Amino acid sequence: MHVTKCKKIEVTINYLAETATHKFAPGARVRRVKAWAIDKFKLSAHDAEEHVLQMCGTTRRPASDTPLNELTDGKTCAVCFDLVPEKRVEG
Repeated sequence: MHVTKCKKIEVTINYLAETATHKFAPGARVRRVKAWAIDKFKLSAHDAEEHVLQMCGTTRRPASDTPLNELTDGKTCAVCFDLVPEKRVEG
């Protein structure tokens, strides 16, 4: 059981030049947020597999089974992610 003051957590997701927001239950998992983002930004199945959610301004990529309430700072009911390629192939 998780106790949180947030009834909903506002999630902001940045992908390329687009930004989308949506409110999720605090117990929603990162995989649910990613699935919503994939649909919202209309990524192909191939592109979806190659992208992950990374917390804005960091290199932190939470595991897909992490509940959103574990990613808040305890003061604000919001989380920000960038939808980024899992690996960049340079060459």
